[in-house]
Amino acid sequence: MPGDSIGNDPTKQKLCEERSKARFPGYTVVPFEIDKNYVARSRGVVPGFQGHSDTTFVAIENSILGTTMLMECSVSIGTGQYGPQAFYQEGGTPWHPIKPPQFDPSISSQRGNEIAADRCREAARIRINRPNFNHSSVLGSAVEVRAMRGVRYPVGGLIAGAKAERYDVVVTGTALYGSAGPDMLAIKFTCLFSPMLEVKAIQLK
Repeated sequence: MPGDSIGNDPTKQKLCEERSKARFPGYTVVPFEIDKNYVARSRGVVPGFQGHSDTTFVAIENSILGTTMLMECSVSIGTGQYGPQAFYQEGGTPWHPIKPPQFDPSISSQRGNEIAADRCREAARIRINRPNFNHSSVLGSAVEVRAMRGVRYPVGGLIAGAKAERYDVVVTGTALYGSAGPDMLAIKFTCLFSPMLEVKAIQLK
């Protein structure tokens, strides 16, 4: 269920957001979805589960570090202060950031991937704008920009001067052109698309 419909107390949510960002400088609040049963258990609503009825949930993200976390705020039994008592990184936990509208079919499907590849090849051909075009191909599959460390296309990375945002799509490939000699001229390209596969930038190499 959406994070804005789980019944957070507005005053405590604001405090949770402020203290979560103070504890983790550089992070911003992002929308999220969470398993309603997990919320109920955390708040002690489900019989057999201990929890805090005033538990507040917010999600924060650092696009530079590439990390997103769900923060659970309640009163600390040690200090008596309200703030983040636990946090969980994305993946393997009952929550995830809300994705913006995305292209249908999804790039994770064969058809969606083919469409992304076709759009990138055509956009690159137009951007290169030179005679004797022979053919072009893409390298691997379309990739979604991720907010995780170590990924090939992280949030905040630059492609032809444009910043890659989370859920953007990246496609790479090579265009081949006839030349005066026996070898063909190869131009590598990288396309940065919005989640709806709209061209944001094309980098040539």
